Amino acid sequence: MTTTLDTNGVVTLVIQHKVRSDALSGYEDWLQRTVKTASLQPGHLGANIIRPGGGSRLFTTVVRFTEAHLLQAWIDSSERAALIHEVLPLLEGGDHTEIQAGAEFWFTPPHADTPPPPRWKQAVLTYLVICPMTLLVPFLLCRCLSATRSWLG
Repeated sequence: MTTTLDTNGVVTLVIQHKVRSDALSGYEDWLQRTVKTASLQPGHLGANIIRPGGGSRLFTTVVRFTEAHLLQAWIDSSERAALIHEVLPLLEGGDHTEIQAGAEFWFTPPHADTPPPPRWKQAVLTYLVICPMTLLVPFLLCRCLSATRSWLG
């Protein structure tokens, strides 16, 4: 699949594969090799694999790159094309990819007919996660370090 990107900055490739039930172990092997290969690409920031639960066989892989043109180079690479060609017999429905320029995909509902939450709710949720981390962690860390300093003498 060739996709043209027109964004700058950190970009995310979200890949979804529904694996045939008789191919799960082969898919896991393929996935580990693919993540390792992607990690060697310029601009690669990391990958997260969301394994299926509850009897599902839908794997979601989230791959992040520093810049859009570096992600595009990985998407268009012969290495990735060979890996996709290798995995297609293990899948039901093929290779589904989506490119995101931000973190919105974490808020995307699983079904197309469900509307996404309003942006203000996404912002509030993000704030409720970041605020305690930036205020509480340094406070607790300072208290622990000062207690250790008095203990050391």
